[in-house]
Amino acid sequence: MKTGKRYIVRLMNKMIKNPLCLFVILAVFFPMTVIASETGQKTVRVGYVNAPTYEEGGEGEYKRGAGYEYLQKISYITGWKYEYVYGSFKECFDMLAKGEIDLFGNVSYTPERAELIDFSTYPQGKDTYFLYMASEKARKINGDVSVLKHSRIGVTEGSYQEGLLREWIAKNKFQSEVVYYSGYEMLMAALDSKEVDAIVTPNLSLTFDYIPVINIGFSDYYFAVSKSRQDLLKELNEALYEIQNTELDYNNLLVSRYQNVMSNSLMLNEKEEAWLSEHGNKLKIGYLDDNLPYSIQGEDGEMQGVMKTLAETLEQEFGISVEPKSYNTSMELDSALKQGEVDSIGPVYSDFYLAEQQNYVLTNSFLSTTPVILFKNTDSNTYCNVIAATNESLFSENVIRVLYPDAQLYLCDGIRECLDAVVSGKADSTLVTSMRLNVLRQYRAMEELQFADTGARAEICLATTKENRVAAAILNRGITIASDRLNGVVLAENSYVQKSVTFRDFVKDHMIEVFWGAVVIILLLGVMSYRLFVNSKKLAAALEEAKKEKENAYNLNLCNSELKVKANQDALTGIGNRYFFFEKMTELLAANENLILCYCDLDHLKYINDEYGHTEGDNYIRQFVQIVKSHIRSEDIFARIGGDEFCIVLRGCKYEIAVKKIEQMQILFSNDHSKEYRKSFSCGIIEIAEHHDSVQVKEILKQADDLMYEQKMEHKKENSIN
Repeated sequence: MKTGKRYIVRLMNKMIKNPLCLFVILAVFFPMTVIASETGQKTVRVGYVNAPTYEEGGEGEYKRGAGYEYLQKISYITGWKYEYVYGSFKECFDMLAKGEIDLFGNVSYTPERAELIDFSTYPQGKDTYFLYMASEKARKINGDVSVLKHSRIGVTEGSYQEGLLREWIAKNKFQSEVVYYSGYEMLMAALDSKEVDAIVTPNLSLTFDYIPVINIGFSDYYFAVSKSRQDLLKELNEALYEIQNTELDYNNLLVSRYQNVMSNSLMLNEKEEAWLSEHGNKLKIGYLDDNLPYSIQGEDGEMQGVMKTLAETLEQEFGISVEPKSYNTSMELDSALKQGEVDSIGPVYSDFYLAEQQNYVLTNSFLSTTPVILFKNTDSNTYCNVIAATNESLFSENVIRVLYPDAQLYLCDGIRECLDAVVSGKADSTLVTSMRLNVLRQYRAMEELQFADTGARAEICLATTKENRVAAAILNRGITIASDRLNGVVLAENSYVQKSVTFRDFVKDHMIEVFWGAVVIILLLGVMSYRLFVNSKKLAAALEEAKKEKENAYNLNLCNSELKVKANQDALTGIGNRYFFFEKMTELLAANENLILCYCDLDHLKYINDEYGHTEGDNYIRQFVQIVKSHIRSEDIFARIGGDEFCIVLRGCKYEIAVKKIEQMQILFSNDHSKEYRKSFSCGIIEIAEHHDSVQVKEILKQADDLMYEQKMEHKKENSIN
């Protein structure tokens, strides 16, 4: 016992002499860190650096940014509550090392730092570090970094890029002066005020008026945790694993949403500059004529359409001289490319198998659209037997053979002939992109055709040869920079042309009126020949007025057709459709109401359609709808979101009551033995509490769908019909 007392005395003496040891012992027995609140929710002290696109907003201010969103994503999984501690990077890092905060993001790994703090197992993202200069000054030096030998270069104190900058200066044997700043705002203010000649920072978006001069390095960056919070590190790694395992490429997609187009897009590499130099700083692009919204040769002989904007972007951002040349067919485009008349061609349907057969190198997509089938016959089983195709279209003969290998092709000279072939019955259908629908309304044949979404996606790009693959890389830079414009106003401006009504069209639509008009004219000529001149003027005026009325009627029909396409009602059942459901559900979620979502799926519909025909299948659907309508209130929402999928939203209803309602409907539906087949439906029920946290409609649907699927599996065990 005496020995034990002497050991304790010696230990206390050591503690008094060694403040660090005393601090550790006191921290163990008298912890200062708040691990959890009264409700059991952990409070985590987070270092917060106000940096553009990463973490924006100070204390009490609106917050946004990739780093801030990542923190929220982690808290959804861990249940953490954050206490934000504001400061510069160095201040937050020092506080983390001292245990004054618990968590800090955007920290690059070094062995020295690993002795002070713990790093997450999985990276938060990747940073590329550039040396930036103000745009005006950077353009003057034209990439010659040797002018920075005796310059002043700013960098964030204590950052990873500080070390990269010093290594770069030493490697190039520069006498540059490194100037330290505590944060991004001060760093950029120094560059704006010309206090420094350049700064080093991770890649910035084009919203900043800076140009990257050279890439000096890159690194992964991580979330860092205080050594005293091992409990947080374990939970953090589990959360990061779940995020990055379930949402592929989450890190890059998150950053891209905030940074959009990055400034390094403006930097041509050595190969690209060499290629342009060999080609006289010219890029020759072959384009398909009469193919709006993508491309067309204007009356002045110049290229118009979306591709014109891409060409202008290359000229403005990189100083490249773009020489466009028009061709009538895809075969002419292919020949021009392979004979070296042009360096690239477009628009091209992005398909890597076709590209391999033609020895093409494809660029990134500059537009994404949907293939649409235009047809006259309403029988969906036959409208793809014979497809009208033209090589003057994006969907050329080769493309359609890939998409519909079993179809017979009816080759035409142009898209107008394709439309006429479908109207006349020579072909069952033709294929266009959804972006061309409004453009094609200039043709009368469109009034007699219907269209159906194929459900696929069509990526539109340009192509070049493998010998000129560098040209594809240059084009990709232009596509990246111009992406927002290409998919915005430019696309809208080139997606509509005014329809011109011919006299032949007018006569066909007003045969009786024209006949009686001719009779009146003949009588007037015979009886009142001396008034010929006057009457001819009146007739011309009448015809002109009639033409205007026809144009107005057409425009009205066009508006009505577009409204019908966007209508909220399901044609078969009369209830709301998918568009209606998503719109209403979004409104209800925003209003924070107490909701019950019932996701219903009709069992056996495929069997009934196959065995008894689609008419009987439609009756099966209608009977289900009538039963549901008789059990819900007027304020509830009922919509058909798929062929056999329905959603019922009960407002202000208790979960138990909702379950009973659905069970009553299921019993009533299955007890109807008027047909020889069985009737049933499966349902997943989700309760959305009042004043709920922000949720997405698709997330709720996924949860309800999983529950419905469990019930459907139970039904399948009870019933042998698929």
